[in-house]
Amino acid sequence: MSTNMTTPAGTAGMAVPASSVAHGGLQQTLVTLVRREFWEHRALWIAPLATAALLVVCALFAHGNIQVDGTDVGDHPFSARQALAVSTIAQGVLWMTLNLVMAFVVSFYLIDCLYAERRDRSIYFWKSLPVSDGLTVASKLVVAMVVVPLGVWVLAGVTHIAISIVFAAHSALGNLPSHVVAWNTLIWLRVELLLLLGLILGVLWNAPISGYFLLVSVLARRNAVMWALGIPLLVPLLERIVLGTHYIWAFMAYRIHGIWDVLANHGDLNFITGQANSDSHFNVPPIDALLGQLHFRAAFLAPDLWLGLIAAAAMIYAATRIRRYRDDT
Repeated sequence: MSTNMTTPAGTAGMAVPASSVAHGGLQQTLVTLVRREFWEHRALWIAPLATAALLVVCALFAHGNIQVDGTDVGDHPFSARQALAVSTIAQGVLWMTLNLVMAFVVSFYLIDCLYAERRDRSIYFWKSLPVSDGLTVASKLVVAMVVVPLGVWVLAGVTHIAISIVFAAHSALGNLPSHVVAWNTLIWLRVELLLLLGLILGVLWNAPISGYFLLVSVLARRNAVMWALGIPLLVPLLERIVLGTHYIWAFMAYRIHGIWDVLANHGDLNFITGQANSDSHFNVPPIDALLGQLHFRAAFLAPDLWLGLIAAAAMIYAATRIRRYRDDT
């Protein structure tokens, strides 16, 4: 028996490890699966992009109803530092706005992604391909917990730059006082770093919610959204009616925002200094000042964060196994 093999120039006598080929094939397959998710769930990128475009348009058509006469509380001048603080606060508000849109879209995506492929029977096509259930579920997690959050973070930064340019143009045209428009690239980058760290922390802290949505998505035979949202509302209500307690509701509330209390060291922040009276005024520093006050180390090392990741891994593993053997026919 003879075998014809084509060897690329310069590689004669060199064997390519099978693990390298498999690793490259795995990466390419994962990239294809991630692209598939954006093809099938276009709201993942359309909703944040449309929101960002709307914010820029609103800034573009803003006009001079806002009047700043160069004074602040106590007749103190509106300093360049205060103008910069306003700019960084706007940067944070834009990020929060886009994150709220992202949270809404990603939540419904996770609830629907495994349910929809059974509803439209496309699961049989995908299962006919040499793609494991683990890789398929992993692609959905990569989309929801990595690609979309990072994309929204970049989009928020670009949107803030665009709005800053618009306001600078308004200032040049006389629609805004020049002293209320400020820009500092170093501080902008520090705020972006702060927002990125907060984004990573939020994604990790909310991993159990993502795992729960995936588990409901693979289990529900119909009305996946109703099951995913109805159970967290009904169970605490039943506990309140039957037992007169609210432990489940308190636990759910803690799993949503508890880590931010740890990050802020239980509210012990001195972000806003000064007092508002006739002799003083509010002196609000740029948001990047929070980098020295927020306790990221304590937040990332919090036991509840890692216990939540273990619980999320268990639910994701269960969703993967159920998808493998689930047959709605």
